[in-house]
Amino acid sequence: MAKTSFTSHSGRQYTIRDMQAEDVDLLVDLFYHLSPETIYKRFHAVLHKLPDERVRQEAARLADIDPEQQIALIATVLHGKEPQAVGVARCHRIPNTTDAESAIVIRDDFQQDGLGTFLLARLRDSALAMGITHLIAIVQAQNHPIVKVVQRSGFDSQWRFEQGESYLSVDIRTGQ
Repeated sequence: MAKTSFTSHSGRQYTIRDMQAEDVDLLVDLFYHLSPETIYKRFHAVLHKLPDERVRQEAARLADIDPEQQIALIATVLHGKEPQAVGVARCHRIPNTTDAESAIVIRDDFQQDGLGTFLLARLRDSALAMGITHLIAIVQAQNHPIVKVVQRSGFDSQWRFEQGESYLSVDIRTGQ
């Protein structure tokens, strides 16, 4: 996917592009700007006391994308002259299927501005080009923002509950 721009409901200008291995610093900064609640909703764990080195290692792992199996989009805004990451949408193909595990995270102070819906639409376009038809997410019951994003997208979706976890399956061939 080429770099694209998005102007939100509030008039903010975002740049969305494919994630690159060099984006580690952007991901580290994004992590440190997420609230404990948002971190818990995205990672399903309390992670606010991780050592800096562990955060950097995980950011490096997440920035290392296998383009045959993964898609990762990063949304940035300009902070002065430097880009600052404010959101990420990603998916990873589940082997031997047309499904991909997916996740979206938006920095708290940029939520409810249309960015999540826009990122889902761009993720959909890239996923369909890879032959993916369903995005699967493990979603906590209290994660109302992602439910709203999916509802606004118009995609058909189904919930499945298994071993205490909620799975949201989104048919990306529908909607939009």
